[in-house]
Amino acid sequence: MNIYLVARPPSDRIEYDEYSRFVVCCADAQTARTTHPSNRGYSPIWDEATNSWHDRQGGVDSYHSWTNDLASLEVALLGPAEANVPSNTVICSSFHAG
Repeated sequence: MNIYLVARPPSDRIEYDEYSRFVVCCADAQTARTTHPSNRGYSPIWDEATNSWHDRQGGVDSYHSWTNDLASLEVALLGPAEANVPSNTVICSSFHAG
């Protein structure tokens, strides 16, 4: 497992109640890119077919607070994770509360 920093590009207009970046432990950059920054127990999942975030019950998540433009995300490898860090875990995130 590796640690990645995932960030919206500087050109994005980040509004209140949206995330700007997060750090995640996962296998690869593609998994990091399709991870939602929420770390509060509720985390939408990315649906490739519709290019949108869905809630865990399969419905479209109308309040996801993260971008749908995953191709624009900047993903940087920070280094290998320690063995005790659970995979697919958001370690920290930057949320701009309004």
